[in-house]
Amino acid sequence: MEKITFLPLGADFNTAVYRVTTTDGADHFLKLRSGEFLEASVSVPKYIADLGIKQVIPPLATKTGQLWTGLASFKAILYPYVESRNGVDTKLSEDHWAQFGEVIKKLHSTDIPSSITKDIPRETFSSKGRETVKAFLVRIESEGGEEPVAVKMALFLKSKSAESLKIIEQTEELAITIQKQPLDYVLCHADMHGWNLILDKENALYIVDWDTIIFALSHLHMRQSIDLFIKAGPV
Repeated sequence: MEKITFLPLGADFNTAVYRVTTTDGADHFLKLRSGEFLEASVSVPKYIADLGIKQVIPPLATKTGQLWTGLASFKAILYPYVESRNGVDTKLSEDHWAQFGEVIKKLHSTDIPSSITKDIPRETFSSKGRETVKAFLVRIESEGGEEPVAVKMALFLKSKSAESLKIIEQTEELAITIQKQPLDYVLCHADMHGWNLILDKENALYIVDWDTIIFALSHLHMRQSIDLFIKAGPV
C-alpha cells in the first residue's frame, strides 16, 4: 500500500471513507463501517452489477471471495475508485435521469435470490420518526440555543410548527390507510438523493451508497395509496 487519504464525504457517523493508492498506482475506494452492517448492502449491488447494470459499482471480493472483511470493530469494503462529482453540484442530463429510472425499475423488478435478501428489513410505517419530530418541536419552545445559527433555526421552526404538526397528522392518517391495504413490496435503495448520484470524468452515471436498503411500496402502489387517502379524507 502506497498512500491512504481520508475523504470528507457523507453524513453517516458510522461510516468513514478513504482513497487508497497501492504501490502499482491503482486507486481504490475504502469504506469502513461500524455498528449495524447489512450484508445485502454489498451483495445486492454486486448481484445487479453482475446482471450488466453498469451504473452500479460493485465491491471488490477478497482473496477468499467475500465482499467485505473485518478490521478491528469495523467492516471494510473495497471498491474501484471513481473520480467523480455528485448530482447536487452537477446538473444531470435528461439521459442521466432516464438511466436512473431504468436502474431503479430493474432493481424493483428483478427477482433477487432470498439467500441475498433474507435479512433486508421491511417497511412498517413506524411512528418513530414522527414522534421524534413532535418531541423536537416541543423542545424548541423552551430551548432556542445560544449560537446565532441555532437561534435562527429555532425561530424558523417555531414559525412553521403548526404547519409541521399538520403534516405529521396527515402522515399518520396516511400510514393507517396504507396499513389496511394488501402491500406490494419491492426492493428499494433507501437513501436516494443527489449526493448518491455521481458522474465520472466521462459523464457516466453511477448510483452509490447501498448501506440502507429496504423492502417498501413500489412508486405506483404508493401513488395509488395516496390517491385513495385523498379521496377518502381523514380517517
